[in-house]
Amino acid sequence: MKISSSLNKYDREKSCQTFKGPHLNPIIVPEVFGTVSRIAGEYIGMSEQKLILSTASSIINPAMDLKYADKDKKVDSAIKTFSKAVVGGMTGVIIRALCIKYTLSHIGFNQCNKFNTYFLPSTARAMLKNEPEKVRIMLEKYSKNLGAILAMIIMMTFTNSNIDVPLTGDLQDFISGMVKDNKNWKQSLNSVLAARQKKINKFVTKIINFVQKSEKKVKKIAAAITDDDSTEESRKL
Repeated sequence: MKISSSLNKYDREKSCQTFKGPHLNPIIVPEVFGTVSRIAGEYIGMSEQKLILSTASSIINPAMDLKYADKDKKVDSAIKTFSKAVVGGMTGVIIRALCIKYTLSHIGFNQCNKFNTYFLPSTARAMLKNEPEKVRIMLEKYSKNLGAILAMIIMMTFTNSNIDVPLTGDLQDFISGMVKDNKNWKQSLNSVLAARQKKINKFVTKIINFVQKSEKKVKKIAAAITDDDSTEESRKL
């Protein structure tokens, strides 16, 4: 009989040269992690996670820019980073919350029915009769994940270029007006709104010009068609 086999698992781990660190209290540690995970699971969803991350990045990243960026670019870099974090976090939280609410209202119903059970895997459908509450919880979690995926698609295809970018520029100009141009917040806001109004006017003007040009082309085509019809009728006569 070997000596090592006479020791229990705890004694072998304790006597092993590669074992490092103290043994954690098996009573306190599971309770702490269990409580934290339970609170996080109940109150911290995907929208809240985005809010926490964006808040942390809006504080940490500008501070890193002010410390490590080039001297002549520190302020501009910090303002840009802060603006991106705030606008990206705001739109991310709103889009995620709306998409998750939409998927929960259309898929994750309080009671399972023929429609939303189609979104369940076969194993969950087999549990539907015996354990409907577990299936409902699974469906709710799936609906939240589906809402997060839908929000990611919407942000990548639309909001990042049409909402995040212009709002980030506006917030950056607003903060720069106060920090670099020594304006008060009302003056800086008015200058940003005036610049945004000019951009909106240019966009509307482009649309109007496009519609007018298209209308002229349609009228020319219609006139050419009517002229061809009139010449054919005159030839028949």
